[in-house]
Amino acid sequence: MFCKTFLPEVLRHVHNRCYNLRVMANPTAAPESTPHSLNSEDAQKPSESAKTDEVMYQTNLFYVTVLNMSWQLAIAVIVPIVGGYKLDQQFDSSPWLTLLGLAIAAAGTFVVMKFTLMKATKRAMHQPTKGTKN
Repeated sequence: MFCKTFLPEVLRHVHNRCYNLRVMANPTAAPESTPHSLNSEDAQKPSESAKTDEVMYQTNLFYVTVLNMSWQLAIAVIVPIVGGYKLDQQFDSSPWLTLLGLAIAAAGTFVVMKFTLMKATKRAMHQPTKGTKN
């Protein structure tokens, strides 16, 4: 009983999520209407559909931005700190190069956050609307 009710909902959600990520990756190739479910009986009204499309676009934009920022932050923090630690071991200069790596990591974090915020703001301002081309 659980599989009969829960599994179709999960599949519908996964289908919609994958479709929206594909549309966001290439917005010019998107069709005029976005399928909201696998069943035609669950179709929404056009006005609700436009609102749902907007919410899904913003949600997916947030997910993509956060995932992109996360790997950039990981590199900007881990590489300088580990590099400073390894150089401290090699040159026997105890905490100084590790602290220098920490300072570089802090600056790198600021740069990544700044560029991510600028890029997200630019994407949000120039969001493609239905029926228009970029």
